[in-house]
Amino acid sequence: MIIRNATLLSFHDLSRRSGVDLRIAGGRVIEIGAGLSDPGSGRGSTAGEQPDELIEASGLYVIPGLVNLHAHTAMTLLRGAAEDVNEERWFNDYVWIYERNLKPEDVYVGTLLGAAEMLLSGVTYVADHYFYMDRAFEAYRKAGMRADLSWVVFGNGEDWWGELEQSLEFVHEYRDKDPRINASLGPHSPYICPPFFSGPRG
Repeated sequence: MIIRNATLLSFHDLSRRSGVDLRIAGGRVIEIGAGLSDPGSGRGSTAGEQPDELIEASGLYVIPGLVNLHAHTAMTLLRGAAEDVNEERWFNDYVWIYERNLKPEDVYVGTLLGAAEMLLSGVTYVADHYFYMDRAFEAYRKAGMRADLSWVVFGNGEDWWGELEQSLEFVHEYRDKDPRINASLGPHSPYICPPFFSGPRG
């Protein structure tokens, strides 16, 4: 694949180079220069070789992929719910009630939608923290997006130890399933989780 006639933006020194071509193979940029798409340039693996895909990028920037370091991506399905209330009411009276009714397929669909939105915005990597992360895993794999996934652990309630065990099982099962996707532990927050998971209560 060749991306042709782009403007390359460097985050190192904020410099710009216009009229740049990029050759991509094996998921990596392997060459940057001018005229890579010219069949007479002899710059392919075979002189005069045509790229299998040519993307015209005139007027567009090429930048490193952006990273979303905090996401609950499946919550795209809850967007617009009770926007006119304070944070306490938003959580207690609306969001947590909605979330208790979420099914695994809801998380899959919401994550797929959120992944599409992020990719269209230049976000290529996300740290996602939510429920049913096995379904989120499938959504990110289908989208071809890089992700670090953690199955939320609340650390309180009737079955918080079971939630922790579920999260550990997810990490063990999914951490090596796809080279683009990592699995991590995900305690919800300092205000919900106890300072130390010491074992099952009672």
